[in-house]
Amino acid sequence: MKTINLKLEDEYVEPFNAYQTDPSPLNATSLLTSLNPAINRGIRAHVGKNVSPTTRSHARKLTLAAVRTYDPSRSGLRTHVINHLQGLRRIQRHQTQILKTPERVSLDKAYLDQEENRLMDQSGSEPTLQELADATGLSLKRIHYVRSYRPAVPYSMLDAQTGPGGETMGYAPAVQQPDSGAWIEVVYGDLNPVNQKIMEWTLGMHNRPVLSNQQIAAKLNLSAGAISQRKASIQEQINQDTDLSPFR
Repeated sequence: MKTINLKLEDEYVEPFNAYQTDPSPLNATSLLTSLNPAINRGIRAHVGKNVSPTTRSHARKLTLAAVRTYDPSRSGLRTHVINHLQGLRRIQRHQTQILKTPERVSLDKAYLDQEENRLMDQSGSEPTLQELADATGLSLKRIHYVRSYRPAVPYSMLDAQTGPGGETMGYAPAVQQPDSGAWIEVVYGDLNPVNQKIMEWTLGMHNRPVLSNQQIAAKLNLSAGAISQRKASIQEQINQDTDLSPFR
């Protein structure tokens, strides 16, 4: 039975209907050929222009998977395919990690330590990871990898912990949410250096020690109350992840 095309673009009607009727290798090739501009656009949007033949092969497989879930009444096929190709990001990350060598990690670690010491000598305080990234030219992701740090994707990062006398001892991760680690890094990148340090010492981010409010206040020459206020402001930004989450 012929598909009701609705939002299906004219140039895809014939190959799409043929593939739906008979998903043979020949019809799959014909459909992929017609979708090639959309595939190229999706690749550029999600992983860049220069990709390996393996990545391009994965893109074609993801495209056929997208076709199988496509509903012509909901969107155009081009848009559906491009959105589905977001899966290339995970594949690309995996391939990149495989290529990393211990020798390179060792060299980067030595360079990071050297630059961190230099920045501490200049300012008299520990640099934030963003300052270290700016100084070394290494990405935050690379610094995380070199330091063998794997974030625990905390969501409510500022869940207060109190001591026996009611004093604030620090904050601990609470509820975990899907993909919140990426949002934590977005929030971190938008903060000023002082608030970045507060996040680092609160969560132990980027291989930093976890410190109490009092310890952070002493390091930053601020009051414990000021640290609490800053944490409350940071938490408001983190809470935006709930509003943006597709799992609501």
